[in-house]
This record gives sequence, C-alpha cells and structure tokens, in this order.
Amino acid sequence: MISFPKLLVFSPLIFLSACVSLLPDTGEPPKRLWLEPAMISSPLRDHNNTLQTVAISRPTAPSMLNSERLRIRDLRGNIALTDYIAGIEWQEHLPLMIRRHLVQALMLSEKFKAVGFEEDSFNYAVILETDIRKFDVALLKEKMYAEIELSAKLLDVKRRDVIWQKTFTAKSPLKKHSLDSFIAGLTKAYETILYQITQDVN
Repeated sequence: MISFPKLLVFSPLIFLSACVSLLPDTGEPPKRLWLEPAMISSPLRDHNNTLQTVAISRPTAPSMLNSERLRIRDLRGNIALTDYIAGIEWQEHLPLMIRRHLVQALMLSEKFKAVGFEEDSFNYAVILETDIRKFDVALLKEKMYAEIELSAKLLDVKRRDVIWQKTFTAKSPLKKHSLDSFIAGLTKAYETILYQITQDVN
C-alpha cells in the first residue's frame, strides 16, 4: 500500500493547458512519494518453472517515463498533451521501482527457485525483460483514469530464445481531481499488473 508523509496536503489540481506545466514551479524541493503496491502471495508449487532461477533486468522506457516524475496525458483535444505534475516525484526512478516490485512479486509467487537482479552474482537460467509503455494519469472527455501498460518477455539465457511474452494493461477510474486520488488509482492499476504478470509468466 502507499504511505505518505503526514505533512503532505493534497490540493485540487489544475488541468493541463497547451505548453504549460500542470502546476506552477514554486522553486521548492519536490515532494517525494513512495508507491508501495500490496503484494499477494499465491504459490503455484507444481509449476514447471519452480526449478529455474530468474533474473530481472532494468525495464526500458521512453524518456518521459524513464524518470522520477509523475506523468499526465490530456487526451481531450485534437492533439494529445503530455506533461509532468510539477513539484512531485517518485522516491526513485520509475524503472528501478518497477524492477524492485517485480522481484518482490515473483519471490512471493514461488514460481521460481530463485529471483534476483540481473547484476546479482547468481546462476540464473532465464531473464525477465520488461518495457514500460504507460504509467500515467489520463484525461479523456469528462473522465479521468490511471493507466499502466507493461510488456514483458522471458528469455532463456543460454539460447537467447523468447520462451514467453505478453503485454499487460490495467486502468483504474479516478473519482477526484487530486493527487491522492491519482496515486490511489495508479496503485490499484499497478497491483493488477503485478498480479497478472506473476500468474501468467511461463
């Protein structure tokens, strides 16, 4: 689940307008937020991969997602506008955060004998590569929603063959135009993605 510093007060957010930031730059240090999804343990001990070891590589991402910033996309006009929420950052780069959570989720799934980072010193048989395509808050007509899209593939280390590949997408509607609602929606969509990956990976 998400934990926020008690001193954070979330004010209503101003919608994007062309070529401007969502919120004004106050010159103050950014507020850093943790995104901690709930991890669900659902062991599948009879799965074929229980004797394999898997390494998780750093996810790839387009430049606007390969950062600590929270992105918002305004799809209400003829031209889609993309910007960041000023003064707000994740505690760590998004790819690093997702990789850390993938390690935790796959460890809990018990589908693999061992799970670790690619640079760890262990003899892994397969490697999980992921690409972050969306990790945003989106505005469409009168609706707002959190949307996450993550593609994943499992490669055999020796043969470099792709042995499993799939793209996962999750959306969560937002009830309020506020930062706490944005984070809650992203957390819900994120939990769905992580659960789907751990259940589907072969």
